[in-house]
Amino acid sequence: MKRVVVILLALLAFLLLVLLAVYIFALTSTDRSAILHSKSSLHHDGYERTYRVVTSKRYDNSIDYPLVVMLHGYNDRGVQMQLYSGMSNLGNEKGFISVYPDGLNRSWNGEFCCGNSWKRNVDDVGFISEMIKRIKKDYSIDASRVFVAGYSNGGLLTQKLLNDNPEIFAGGAVVMSGIGSDEGSLDIDSSRAPILFINGENDKYVPLNQQHESKRGFNFTPADTTLDKWKLAYGCTNNTAEVDEEQYYGSVYTCEESVIARYVFKDTAHAWPQWRLSNPFKQIPESSRLIWDFWVDQSGN
Repeated sequence: MKRVVVILLALLAFLLLVLLAVYIFALTSTDRSAILHSKSSLHHDGYERTYRVVTSKRYDNSIDYPLVVMLHGYNDRGVQMQLYSGMSNLGNEKGFISVYPDGLNRSWNGEFCCGNSWKRNVDDVGFISEMIKRIKKDYSIDASRVFVAGYSNGGLLTQKLLNDNPEIFAGGAVVMSGIGSDEGSLDIDSSRAPILFINGENDKYVPLNQQHESKRGFNFTPADTTLDKWKLAYGCTNNTAEVDEEQYYGSVYTCEESVIARYVFKDTAHAWPQWRLSNPFKQIPESSRLIWDFWVDQSGN
């Protein structure tokens, strides 16, 4: 019996090594460098904070580049966000700089979630703001084209950043996240940046229209409620452009001072849509392209 167990464990280990080899082979050179990419750091609010900056391969310090801030989900790190979103690969193609900060203890303080960062009331808004200032000093950045996207826990922080520091960001994207929990919602009184919401039909953490407690105890505001609160804050009318594609559907809303869009990916659970762990050969998920295209369309660049 012991011999059978040993053989099975050996086979399992072999299969895992094969899968790892296939995954590494599928990665682009930018992806592989991310694994070994050195981190930058700064001290803020008593903590040493870390982040990775990834420039386009055609980077020229005489050109001002857009900056895309990517905020990972709970229990993730910046490097994971880089790999499963493929945003750095898109940066090489489109010509922008991306940055992947790390939340303390792999979490962000989104005011209603999550982990130790939330419990300790860590100043993540201040950290991201200081990080952007540092990057502007170290790289050639177009200050009028700084964008932020966040997944899950990072999506909560994204919404808070857009409202608390509206002068910094030209656009945002919130992926698989609500605007709060059953304990309350984020305030929206300052933000006017164009914002894209991406949700999944089968998301159990952020359901489309029915609030319930997830297996981790999180109780995010439903996606429809989140969208309605932003529409109300932005003064959006009922005039919409409907979108119905093979992989997703949604609407674009005309607002008094900005634009809000929401795309729902079909048959998609709580993950970055088409995330590359399930398909490493897909260098850039369609969801990442949608985010960048939305920002470009709204900024006119």
